[in-house]
Amino acid sequence: MVRTPPDYCTTTPLSYAFRQWVLDRQCLGRSPRTITSYEATARFSLWWTRYEASLPDEASSLAADTVRRFLCYCRAPHDSGRWGRDHPAARRAAPESARHHRRNLRAFCRWAVAEELLPADPMIPVSTPSVPTRQREPLTSDEAHRLLAGARKSAYPERDAAVCLLLLDTGLRAAELCLLTAGDAVAPEMCAEVVGKRKKHRVVFWSAETGKALRRYLRRCRSVDPDAPLFMTRTGRGFTAANVHEIGSGPVKWCRKVRATGW
Repeated sequence: MVRTPPDYCTTTPLSYAFRQWVLDRQCLGRSPRTITSYEATARFSLWWTRYEASLPDEASSLAADTVRRFLCYCRAPHDSGRWGRDHPAARRAAPESARHHRRNLRAFCRWAVAEELLPADPMIPVSTPSVPTRQREPLTSDEAHRLLAGARKSAYPERDAAVCLLLLDTGLRAAELCLLTAGDAVAPEMCAEVVGKRKKHRVVFWSAETGKALRRYLRRCRSVDPDAPLFMTRTGRGFTAANVHEIGSGPVKWCRKVRATGW
């Protein structure tokens, strides 16, 4: 039986292709954070093609030149803001966003070619946007002391101090910290296996001082259920990355400088 070649003249709506791509990635088991990233790229791409480039909602409109123009829009500063928003983050230059969207669009186009929604991959001739290298300095001893002092003055001093000490000792990412359980904290080895980006497993260790702070937090703040999330909100829910970032809403934000490679 001879296979009929796809009819690229009858093009697929770009919005439909993006929806099917995200759904396919969900079926493959991509993490919620990755899916959110894909959805953001799809949403911004559709907005740009409609309101900035005035292109039809067709997958065939995604050519190499179109992608380059989109990435330039993402990268350059805009006094009036991007995406129809008048927000400081939407006005300043964003080379990291350009590289991020280029990576996601490359994954989308490869999928679209495999699904015969595009005749060829338009991302092949598109270069990867360069991003300036910014070295993040680790915390000084004075900054670490101020960090802990601020945590101990919060509404939940035992919990917040334990969070800060654990981050300082291990360099955990926010999402990794949220996956720790109470059983991890009371382990005599003072270490735990965490799952990071791209589902990579690694073991992190902490000091005796941090171990004491964790046990003090568990003893004073709540009962110990080994399988329960280690850090919980006042309503009894497990911590999310947003909770980690917002904890203390002051000097605790120094935690974002702990990892030299970024958090």
